[in-house]
Amino acid sequence: MPPEKALRVATLKTRFADTIFKASMVLKQCEKFDCLKIQQERERLERERLKEKARVEAEREAAKRREKEDLKKQRERERAALEKMKKTIDIYEAAEIMRDFEMLIGVSSPS
Repeated sequence: MPPEKALRVATLKTRFADTIFKASMVLKQCEKFDCLKIQQERERLERERLKEKARVEAEREAAKRREKEDLKKQRERERAALEKMKKTIDIYEAAEIMRDFEMLIGVSSPS
């Protein structure tokens, strides 16, 4: 190892000696309290988190499908209502009324 790197390692070790000591104590305690149980608990919690995430995602997808179906049904109802509407006025009816009126009052039409 080059002398510059060795000096850097020594500087970092002295700077973080307290942190290194605390971490080694935690590791020793972890061995005492059975790290396996802690790992199993972590895995169990992770599985529960994934199950909850999947459940929420499924609910969101189901809500999205219901919303689409509701929108489709609403559009179908509105389309059916439009088809059932009676034709109340004809576009050319106004022109016919005007010609009839002009005939009654005796105005000659320019056509």
